[in-house]
Amino acid sequence: MKKEIGTKVFPLAITEYERGWGSRPDGHLFFLSEEDRVWFLMYDREEKDRTGDVVPDWYLLYEQVNPLSLTQTLSEKISFDERVFKVGNAERKMFVGVT
Repeated sequence: MKKEIGTKVFPLAITEYERGWGSRPDGHLFFLSEEDRVWFLMYDREEKDRTGDVVPDWYLLYEQVNPLSLTQTLSEKISFDERVFKVGNAERKMFVGVT
């Protein structure tokens, strides 16, 4: 689903880490509310906590970026899909955009 130009989005910058290769920027996730972005970060933390003290060979880290309004160029690059993320016993549906 495409969103209108001017829609306010709440980005997360993605950095990929891979053992032996180092790190590299790996795009962005875009959320339609701050609450959705926070929920996703709680989901990510919970998923990473399940690995215990084991450091995986490959993982992603997310960094909050200041909210922005979609421009024509950015809106053409992002398609929002509905996703469901579970934290504890609660689930939340949200639209997430990826570049």
